[in-house]
Amino acid sequence: MILDTAADEVELKDDHIYLIECKHSKSSVLPSMEDVKDGLLKVMLYKSIDRLELDGKSVSFRIALKLTSLKNKGSFEEAISTLRSERKRDFYNKLLEESEKKQFEVFYYGYG
Repeated sequence: MILDTAADEVELKDDHIYLIECKHSKSSVLPSMEDVKDGLLKVMLYKSIDRLELDGKSVSFRIALKLTSLKNKGSFEEAISTLRSERKRDFYNKLLEESEKKQFEVFYYGYG
């Protein structure tokens, strides 16, 4: 499969190439659920890749969803715990569960 779209970021980490889809929030501790759902669609597209080559050689790769915020310095779990809406807390907790089941990673960086 040849991708006709590009990942937001590509990073070499621990001998793996990471294809990373990024979502950011300036005004909340987490990107909106709609933005995350959009990111998940792209993550699932990247998960359909069966082989990745670099300079003609097959390389090990992983898929990640990177969430960033200007409103929080803590961990992803801490950001989830600050949400007032139970619906939103459930959504983000299920995101973590699904990332384990579907074998993609969720990175969270708070810059607040």
